[in-house]
Amino acid sequence: MDTRKVSKKLTDLFSSPKVTFTGYREYGLLFFDKNSLVLVSIEAPNSVNDTPTYTKVATVNFTQKVPAYQDVVEIIPTSNGKFVALCGVRMVMVVEMPRDFWDCQSLTKLSSTTHFRSQYNAELSIINSNLLISQKGAPIQKVAWLNLEQSNARGNFLGVLYDDNKLRVYQVVKSKSQPIASIDFSSVLLGADETERSYTGKGYGFVSKIVSFEFGSEILKSNEDRTWLSVVALDDSGEVYYAEFHTDFDLEAKPIGPIDLKGIRPEDMEFYSNSEDVVFITNDFDRKLPVFAFCSLKGEVFHALLHRRNSENVELELLDSVRLSDWVPENKSVVLKRDPNQAGSYLIINEKQVVSVDATNTIASLIQSNGSNTQLEYCTVKSLFFNVSSDDIEISSVALVLLEKGSGYVTLLAVADTEPNYWASFIYRTTKKTVIEPELRNNRAPPDHIKKIMAVKMAQNVGVPQISIKTTNKQEHKKIIDSSVENLIGQVSFQTAMSANVVKYIGEVEQRTKQVMEAKEGVFDKVKEIFENVKKSKRKLSEVKAEYAMLEDRFSRIIDVVEERSYNLKDDTQARTTLEAIKDQCEDFSTELANSCNRLIKIQSKLKAPAKPFQASISAQTFMLSKNGVEIAELENQMSRVSSQLAKFEERTSV
Repeated sequence: MDTRKVSKKLTDLFSSPKVTFTGYREYGLLFFDKNSLVLVSIEAPNSVNDTPTYTKVATVNFTQKVPAYQDVVEIIPTSNGKFVALCGVRMVMVVEMPRDFWDCQSLTKLSSTTHFRSQYNAELSIINSNLLISQKGAPIQKVAWLNLEQSNARGNFLGVLYDDNKLRVYQVVKSKSQPIASIDFSSVLLGADETERSYTGKGYGFVSKIVSFEFGSEILKSNEDRTWLSVVALDDSGEVYYAEFHTDFDLEAKPIGPIDLKGIRPEDMEFYSNSEDVVFITNDFDRKLPVFAFCSLKGEVFHALLHRRNSENVELELLDSVRLSDWVPENKSVVLKRDPNQAGSYLIINEKQVVSVDATNTIASLIQSNGSNTQLEYCTVKSLFFNVSSDDIEISSVALVLLEKGSGYVTLLAVADTEPNYWASFIYRTTKKTVIEPELRNNRAPPDHIKKIMAVKMAQNVGVPQISIKTTNKQEHKKIIDSSVENLIGQVSFQTAMSANVVKYIGEVEQRTKQVMEAKEGVFDKVKEIFENVKKSKRKLSEVKAEYAMLEDRFSRIIDVVEERSYNLKDDTQARTTLEAIKDQCEDFSTELANSCNRLIKIQSKLKAPAKPFQASISAQTFMLSKNGVEIAELENQMSRVSSQLAKFEERTSV
């Protein structure tokens, strides 16, 4: 007897007022509900406008409880469904699903859920709990699994990017507490050291952290038995970095970057230097072709091909770019996710919107042109969801589910926000060659100020009165009509006044917007000045550090010389022997110095002897001058020997 709970309303299936969900293979939606995962299947209706039917298929209970202080904000399953990552703000947990839950291809090839049991138990493990304890839970920037289509590497690899600019990769089959690879991007971030170098980013300030990453293709190296993988990372200035690592505990992987983006004009640099997230685009033509998509908070999207000549020579080549129309500009974050049902497509998600981008034609034309990007087809963009509501309500969960229905396929988009509200609508119906892509918008209530104006306006509406000719006379007719005319005139006057109020309100909004833009320009100039001062300070700091390094080198040489002549103060015998040797050297030098002084005194006394008067004979003067020349030469010789003795003494004393 099937006791599964069925409902037309999704929230009736859960005990928690707010749940997080994701798509799970072809079976439906996987929800996190307190200390369990709940699988919900969706029965597609005959019409895309009808409400689907939800069935609570199975519940997977955890062997241990999720920490009460940790909220799960995202669920990320592997492509085969064996592992499910539960992501919090500072913690990542992994659930290993029961084998008969995820590995059911031997039971059925259809998306039927009849083989599922109602209850399962699964082990819940915390990723790197030691790091959680030592750093008190470092904030997490992004979590992602290595897509099995990108690599032949065996094992499920989970990448966790922390706020400390380190990407740690875990092979959860082997170990959940120790990463098999660790990549520290601090060494290549601009501003990580005091040396200044040029870069192609926004142009102001210094990069502080890595904000996103994505696994790339597997790297094939000759004469290597180990598996090598690649990764692309983004910093908060839109710069791109690259790293390669092997899966045999590579804890010293060396990243490079920022890497160049070829094929862009200098005046368009700002368009390509504001990216916030990156995703690897899979395709049916070449599964390992390294094509990546980048998107900024302003809706600036571009696709690029990664060229790798060797591990130190990597660059990106621009394929195409597009600025999304009807894009909400005031975004705090943007997330890119691969479409699990359609290769070559991915989703762009912000606080209010869900947009689908299909780059299949772009990649197909790239392959057909043998890698030339001169005549590529452009990508296609579809707006799937638009949430018109107050600013404090944001999208919290998004999932795409592919359901089999007859000869075609129905794709269902499920969306939840932070209020919470849930929507599940059929965005497009696909067959093998036909795509119908109606646009869905959630027409929520307008903002509060306009809502009040509209409420007053609707209250003043006056309809045309109903008049019964048989029961009223002409005088009553005239009275009713006059009253209606007066009401209509009053309504027109009121509408005119309300229109004036609306125009006034719009003018105030424009004025405030202008003030905000002017203030923004002033702030931008101040920030620019601050960053220029930071650059000067760092340059001065670099000079001071260079002087410090020179002094440190001198001190180290002096210390080396002293250490050669030093002795152990705790060894009395060695100290006495060393001091006696120094004393003997000093006495010898004193004796030599005294002898030299005596000889110098004798020479000086000879030079100071009485000289003959100037009126003496020329021959006598000549004789005296020749005698003084000999004495002077002897004096110079003595002075030279004294100088030599002094130099030797200085060398001994300096040692």
